[in-house]
Amino acid sequence: MDWSSSDWKGAALAIVPDLAGEIEKAESPYFLWIELYRVFREAYNSTRDDALIGQIYGFAKWCLEQPRGERYEEDVKTCVCLCFYQNLPLLPAARDELGKWLQPEDFATLKLVFQFHCDDKVFGLIESQFSER
Repeated sequence: MDWSSSDWKGAALAIVPDLAGEIEKAESPYFLWIELYRVFREAYNSTRDDALIGQIYGFAKWCLEQPRGERYEEDVKTCVCLCFYQNLPLLPAARDELGKWLQPEDFATLKLVFQFHCDDKVFGLIESQFSER
């Protein structure tokens, strides 16, 4: 994939317009997701920003639905898993409400990704948000 391609940037600009400056500066989806995860963590601070949180989840879903690249360096699906989804269990505020933002089929797709940074107890707390639906 040619990272200068506008596909991922165009999608990001359409889905997360509040972060246009950060999106425009990003040289690759990996750099963008590092920045988006930083902003996502900040959105959970005392002045919680559900609109921005929702936009970031929306772009994450878009990335997750893209076809796989031949190599991980060319694969936005791998990118979003490595730079965003696998880190969600590390952020208790986000971890505790994954069921609010993700559908059960998303959880099924991401199950192994979520397990990367959690022990059985934490993963059980995450899983219970989807088994109750």
